[in-house]
Amino acid sequence: MLKNLVVNDDGSVKPAFTYTILVVSVLVAGFLAYRIWTAGDAVNERTMMCITPGCDYTRDRALQLGETLPALCPKCGKKSVVATFKCPHCGQPNVWNEDRGLKPPTKCTKCGKERWHG
Repeated sequence: MLKNLVVNDDGSVKPAFTYTILVVSVLVAGFLAYRIWTAGDAVNERTMMCITPGCDYTRDRALQLGETLPALCPKCGKKSVVATFKCPHCGQPNVWNEDRGLKPPTKCTKCGKERWHG
């Protein structure tokens, strides 16, 4: 039954089947090329956090090209805003010990799991 859809009575492949395979192949290749070209276009937002004791400033934003850290905190006025990482176990934003001038490893403030940087 399936053979009748693909092959003519004389044994040759039907042109409609050949064109269908060709069109599907081109569409799949086009989709994959689109995905590869646009893979780097997503904005990489990071949680930024002030590391000054007593200041609770946090904000989600994308880092700008050439931006230096630590950045100026709009709340306390000190140059102490750094990018954070999200704990892979619980998702809590944390600041690397190296950004605070401490020795590694960094422990998550929520679940206590250790994380190494670098």
